[in-house]
Amino acid sequence: MKRTHLPLNGLRVFDAAARHLSFTRAADELAVTPAAVGQHIRALEDLLGVVLFRRTTRGLELTAEAEAALPSLRLGFSHFEQSVALLQVGQASTVVTISAPASFAARWLAPRLAAYRAQNEGLSLRLFASTGPIDFTQANIDLAILHGPQAPDGQPSHLLQGMRWRPLLRRMCVRR
Repeated sequence: MKRTHLPLNGLRVFDAAARHLSFTRAADELAVTPAAVGQHIRALEDLLGVVLFRRTTRGLELTAEAEAALPSLRLGFSHFEQSVALLQVGQASTVVTISAPASFAARWLAPRLAAYRAQNEGLSLRLFASTGPIDFTQANIDLAILHGPQAPDGQPSHLLQGMRWRPLLRRMCVRR
């Protein structure tokens, strides 16, 4: 029996668009443009010979065929993730990815990472400057430093330091 090449990227895009019922939100999740999501969906529909979404005045709706296929598709993705995890058992990662606000990363964290790395030979550190909340499952981030009262979505968190605020006075010079 001949194996068929599965359009995994198209199926992944379909899953995201189906979860959000929005090409725009799926594009944000996948870090692509909404037009790219639309192209993947059209290509998948052409390949499968089935319509996956109905466009209505209120947005997107799944067709009956799409709704019937989603549980199996999501189970398949779950099996892929479990298989990859099994392949990685015993493989300690030597790369740690840290997400932090850009100004904090540049002014405070980056200058201190060199000393930490020197004490921990073989460890690679990647610094990701972020501007908002992090989805750990999508972004492949190991740890995030955030500014705010609590971690998003109930993620485990530890307070590093309380903030002290000082007024900043700035002189404005006006030339005439």
